[in-house]
Amino acid sequence: MLNVHVKLTGALADAARRSAGQLQEHLSGPDGERVGDVDLARGAHEPHVTLYMAEFREDQLAPLLDAVRATCAEVRAPEVRLGARVARGTYAFWECAPSDELVALSALLALRCARFVARERVERPTWFDRIAPARRELAEA
Repeated sequence: MLNVHVKLTGALADAARRSAGQLQEHLSGPDGERVGDVDLARGAHEPHVTLYMAEFREDQLAPLLDAVRATCAEVRAPEVRLGARVARGTYAFWECAPSDELVALSALLALRCARFVARERVERPTWFDRIAPARRELAEA
């Protein structure tokens, strides 16, 4: 499963890492061990906004990357505004207000990356069915 995403930078990334660190403190196990698979606070993972997630054909990763780069070069850098934190299962998210640029980039990526998707049945991540219905409808469009 690959995640095509917009990386958060600067103040947004710093805020996401701080917030993730605070949240992680509440999710620690009884001996203080970290719980969960994602570690933004210590830099093991990048704060980002997922635009397209799928299982792609391994023999098509180079052309997929070319298509992603070309698409990103065509669309103005999207404005990203983080909203409320949402915890679902072992994942935590921030609601994201979809700017016109973010929606356009996501739609173009979905159109241009679809030909590289592995056609066998792909299971959705466990958190997908827990996100808000409006976000699910946008993701399925």
